Amino acid sequence: MKIKYLSCVFLLFFIKSTILSQIVEIDINLINIHKVFTDIEIYVNDQINKWQVQDRYENTEEYLKRVNSKSRDKKIDDLTIKKVNEIANEIINLNIQKTEYDPDNEVYKVTFVGLPPVYVQVPIRNKEASSFENNEANLIFKNPRYILTAKGFALLELTIQNFQNGTTYNYNYLYNLTFKRNKVLFPFEPVIIHTGDFKISTNETEGIITIKEEINVDRNLPKTRMSQPNAVAVVIGNKDYQKISSVDYAINDAKSIKNYLVKTLGFKEGNIFYFENISKADFEEIFGNREFHQGKLFNNIKPNISDVFIFYSGHGAPGLTNLKGYFVPVGCDPNYLEFRGYSLETFYSSLSKLTAKSVTIVIDACFSGENVHKNISSIIPKVTDPVFIIPNGVLLTSSRATEPSCWYNDQEHGLFTYFFLKAINDKKNSDTDNDGALSYQEIYDYISPQTEGIPYYARRLHAKEQHPTIQGNGGKILIEY
Repeated sequence: MKIKYLSCVFLLFFIKSTILSQIVEIDINLINIHKVFTDIEIYVNDQINKWQVQDRYENTEEYLKRVNSKSRDKKIDDLTIKKVNEIANEIINLNIQKTEYDPDNEVYKVTFVGLPPVYVQVPIRNKEASSFENNEANLIFKNPRYILTAKGFALLELTIQNFQNGTTYNYNYLYNLTFKRNKVLFPFEPVIIHTGDFKISTNETEGIITIKEEINVDRNLPKTRMSQPNAVAVVIGNKDYQKISSVDYAINDAKSIKNYLVKTLGFKEGNIFYFENISKADFEEIFGNREFHQGKLFNNIKPNISDVFIFYSGHGAPGLTNLKGYFVPVGCDPNYLEFRGYSLETFYSSLSKLTAKSVTIVIDACFSGENVHKNISSIIPKVTDPVFIIPNGVLLTSSRATEPSCWYNDQEHGLFTYFFLKAINDKKNSDTDNDGALSYQEIYDYISPQTEGIPYYARRLHAKEQHPTIQGNGGKILIEY
């Protein structure tokens, strides 16, 4: 049996990345690239085929407990990582190309030949920082662990020993370290140039950037006569992550969305499942898992009567091995997203099996990996988007697969959530056909313009590219005024 997603991962790597010899500075004549690819696939398939065979002395109950889809996926991940690291350790010789030091944060940026830089905490005290640099050629590197992405190998973990002072340093890409180049600006008085009675000052004040026609979306919510007693909603805000950076405004987003559902859209509060900081087990309890889709949401809708609305604000990211998208639970180690995250494939598959009248999904999260796989974000390959096929469904997301999702700090919301709620408030400009109703296509047309929408303000406020997306039934009505 061929492992299809393994093939896709490595095929993507060999097609999109630069020649492997260029990545690790090895003569291409010494490596048969296609053989490396084939060896990895053959190895994993061979080991999996042996593992999933029932042992001669293993009864059926024990076999089914040992071998199932979840454990098989984990086994594939473990074998792939093992083989990738075997290859990396054979062909990569860790040689420092250059180092830079940030004395304010006491962090070294270490660049190895053929690899992305890593960041290591090295204190100034007891001359540790100077000893690290002075003894650079004699540092000992132990226990490297690699990942293979679309752009080559990257370090996930490394132990560095400096025998000159007997100190050991541990690098892990999850460490949330700050590094900046040492630039100091002294607060001198403005320079005044005297030319007769005319004075020129070099002192300038930078204006505060705000969104045109700014609206406080949490005050004076639009009032309607809408009543949706059979509608069911799931609202999730994941803010407080244990192993990666927090999503500061995720709970604000979730609370505001719930408020609009009750006060503007006519949902019954008892039909809104509201969650903060949820685990993978919570995701599965709500939406189901790959084997069983009948979770809490499924059991609380009235077949062909209930409209379903789902909102999520928090982290999303790609698995580093299979490149598929995942919601990131608050306790998840992003190294193991493939079995600790909640798969978008599973999510959409479960929703497609609902017997709801309609399904609406609004996601304020990016799946680029930029804020999750933080220290190797520049080499995270594009996530593979699952197919969105939900009858009478609509999906509105904050950004494309390769883009981050920005915040709007002045309003303490995600930029996407702010614009989404602003569209509901700004009926005069969002209801373009003046029919007294707001469709999802009208919302998308309101939030997505390059000159006044999310793309413009993401660039202006954060120097980032962010483009919301829409799929499915854009003509579906969200609100009737």
